[in-house]
Amino acid sequence: MNRMYKTLLVGLGVLTLPLLMSMEEKAELSGYTPRDTYEFQISGQIFDKQSGVSISNANVKVEHKHVELSSSPSDDDGKYELKFESTIDYKPDQLNFIVTRDGYRDKRVSNVPVVSGAPSIVNFKLERKPVQVKRDPHAQRWETIEYLKEVNRYGY
Repeated sequence: MNRMYKTLLVGLGVLTLPLLMSMEEKAELSGYTPRDTYEFQISGQIFDKQSGVSISNANVKVEHKHVELSSSPSDDDGKYELKFESTIDYKPDQLNFIVTRDGYRDKRVSNVPVVSGAPSIVNFKLERKPVQVKRDPHAQRWETIEYLKEVNRYGY
């Protein structure tokens, strides 16, 4: 290294040094260890709890510590498949699942055990939302008026 370049390095100090170092050298200098990458392959099927029929177009979301890792809709047979990689600080052995579908109550399942690198099967049963029928008070009033007109017309 020539003298002028060494002087420039000393003059710029920390700013120049990281530019000339490899990623491994930077990690060693800072005490940072690169995060490991964990691969997950999770599949399963979603069913109606009462009838046992598979549910299509349900959304399956997987998260860890409130961070969404992946999501996927179910197909026509209610089957879903999630394949994703995660680079978090430590190896997760439990994930949280949230399954949603219009007309069904959201299903949240916490701390599901999974193994990185091995396929996992997780099935869900969703419960239907109760249907609330609201009667229109004006329509009911109209029906009563029509009934009274019929009574008067036919005399019964």
